[in-house]
Amino acid sequence: MDEISVAGAEAAATYFMQLYPYAYATGDLTEWRNLSDPECVFCNSVVLNVEEQVAAGHSSTGSRMDVHEVFAWEISVGRYGATVNATEGPSMELDASGELVSQRLTPETNELTYALAHDGTAWRVLEVGVEPAS
Repeated sequence: MDEISVAGAEAAATYFMQLYPYAYATGDLTEWRNLSDPECVFCNSVVLNVEEQVAAGHSSTGSRMDVHEVFAWEISVGRYGATVNATEGPSMELDASGELVSQRLTPETNELTYALAHDGTAWRVLEVGVEPAS
């Protein structure tokens, strides 16, 4: 993932996508924030949602991400696009007492399109678009 290349962009996009269920399950946003550009709308929405969940005393389980395909391309020096096709498994949100708040029983397959940049030190996710896979 440290490599500044198409392969590095693919690894960064895949890793970031797999942080999504981790952030919801643990409430730990440290690595999510480290990889998120401050202007990334999608990234910030996840931070807000996880913080609200933690403040309410809720937790999430499940939501495993299975990657089917990853494709990246160089846009310009240090800037890349990437597309990840992945299935998010069923998930549940529980309140502090363990009671079910919400659940999604059906897996969802989506295509996530990333704008990424590498500043010579680390990858940064600039934006993520999510669409149902066709």
